[in-house]
Amino acid sequence: MKRNKPQVLAIIPAKNNSKRLKGKNFKIIHGHPMVSWTISAAIKAKLIDHVVVSSDSVKIIRIAKKYGALAPFVRPKNLSNDKTTNYKVVLHTLKFMEKKYGMNYDILILLQPTSPVRSSDDIDNAIKKLWNSNLDTVVSVKGPIKTRDPNIKKISNNYLKPWCSHIKKNM
Repeated sequence: MKRNKPQVLAIIPAKNNSKRLKGKNFKIIHGHPMVSWTISAAIKAKLIDHVVVSSDSVKIIRIAKKYGALAPFVRPKNLSNDKTTNYKVVLHTLKFMEKKYGMNYDILILLQPTSPVRSSDDIDNAIKKLWNSNLDTVVSVKGPIKTRDPNIKKISNNYLKPWCSHIKKNM
């Protein structure tokens, strides 16, 4: 029997460096580090049980804790390079939370710190949409989708679909 409220884990992947903009996750935007805006929205969301920041940066971990997120580990080096997928980061975080805290989650929500303008209501609405449907995934997107994205997608009838048939699954 399905519970009224899901157990929800929010994961914020925040690497130390980026190829395009060094230290982007702790750049100050309107008086606060960029990553803090995502943390704050997640903390204010009523349907999230735990907010975890996964980072290879001690500086980002300090920021995460200051703004109320869990940051219980420094992400291993093998999960901190440019080729590491979010899938691997999420799986690592989920396994850590299950092992350390004995938690089992119904929903995992990935919140990119580079999209700092989402609100807690946006997050709660996405969780409700997923929980009250037979969908496997809910994703927010904003067009136009940049051509540098190797996973170019199109939206059709409110569903996100691969643009090309050769797109890999579980990236």
